[in-house]
Amino acid sequence: MSAVETPGPLTIDYVDSHARLRGDEVELVLCGLEGVVDATTLVLSGDGPTVTAPAEAGNGLVRARIPRTGLADGQWSIALDGAPVDARLLVQGARPLVLLLGAEAPRSVVPKSKPVVPAPNLARRVVRRLARAVRR
Repeated sequence: MSAVETPGPLTIDYVDSHARLRGDEVELVLCGLEGVVDATTLVLSGDGPTVTAPAEAGNGLVRARIPRTGLADGQWSIALDGAPVDARLLVQGARPLVLLLGAEAPRSVVPKSKPVVPAPNLARRVVRRLARAVRR
């Protein structure tokens, strides 16, 4: 019995790669992709919708421009010619675009809550001090 290997996501250089607005378009630049010289299509996938854009590749760099109007707020996974990229695009309204690390988001962990101990208020402290003074 042989296991079928699925290739992992394409790794990028997180320092030089970036996403930014250029007028009404989102420019996505992925660096450090030495093995990808003939990428022609960049695909962004959100929670349901998919946006496809032509990509220009050369010298370990892939550049694509996508109309901003086609990208709803949220996280978008990135693929080049069907191969997933080890990064995601975060779109959040008028705020700057963010290139997130990793092809998938890690699980969120809700911190354990600590019991809330009410701090004594001023009135209680005064009553305690008066009670101590009367006892003496």
